Amino acid sequence: MKIFEALSEPSSSWLAWVLSFVLMATILVSTVAFILETVSTINSSDEAERVFFYIDLVTVQIFALDYLTRLCTCPNIFSFVFNWLNIIDLIAILPWYIMMGVGANNDSGGGTAVFRVLRLIRIFRLFRGSINEFVLILSLLILLILLTSSIMYYCERGDHHEGLGYRVRDDEINFNDDGEPVRSPFYTIPATFWWSMVTQC
Repeated sequence: MKIFEALSEPSSSWLAWVLSFVLMATILVSTVAFILETVSTINSSDEAERVFFYIDLVTVQIFALDYLTRLCTCPNIFSFVFNWLNIIDLIAILPWYIMMGVGANNDSGGGTAVFRVLRLIRIFRLFRGSINEFVLILSLLILLILLTSSIMYYCERGDHHEGLGYRVRDDEINFNDDGEPVRSPFYTIPATFWWSMVTQC
């Protein structure tokens, strides 16, 4: 019971506060890595891919350990399993194991892209505990930008064109002065932030 309280109530003790801080930091690291992984200048080598893979591996195991520990120490398993924050935690963890199970990599499109975006749901964990209205609205806006940018990136990023050195969409209708198709405007998640913000406003 004390373990469950330490993992669920950050204000219950100094240890609970430390554990909460570690989990929040892990969520932020995981989210930033997810975004930076789409930037080709950062993720341009096998070494960088390995770094992102290990960040993913470690953060997911931390989330899984947290979830399983709370599940095993909770006073009421039924209430725990059907609590909406715990459902979000489970949805955020499972895609990694599914992707590893089917042998999908981070560049896979289709269904695995949906799993990649679903993992951003874990940022909802930042809303545990009390939070004032302004910070909540700002946090939800940032989350919406992250989610819509990620979805648009995976839908409209196009394929990497070896000759041109950038991503080009299959049905691109805009061309530069040399007659070459222009780079996809959704070539990274950060590049898609502008589209997301303008669309929402």
